[in-house]
Amino acid sequence: MTQIEWRTFEKGDAAALAALFRDAVMQLTLACYDTAARLAWASAADEADVFAARLAGTAVLTADVSLCAAHCFARAGFQVPGEEVVERNGVSLRRFRMHKPLDAAPPRR
Repeated sequence: MTQIEWRTFEKGDAAALAALFRDAVMQLTLACYDTAARLAWASAADEADVFAARLAGTAVLTADVSLCAAHCFARAGFQVPGEEVVERNGVSLRRFRMHKPLDAAPPRR
């Protein structure tokens, strides 16, 4: 199994993380969401500055997790306070808002 290194966000990470986010939404949620829902969800990474701002300056990772990926995130130590439904581009999406503290990961220098 691949070891994952959790660390704080660095500004140079934004473009790669936006691409990863879009790919994950479009490819990994095929069984759970239709095309309109996947496109609506993936659009959250369209505004690079807004996407980067959501990732910067936090000690807790948060993730809007698809129905398909919740088990994987839970195995990585994320906790689920509950399920939610959000609307994006006129499409209602069921998802989990999950979180994982980064207090064990010191900032990289």
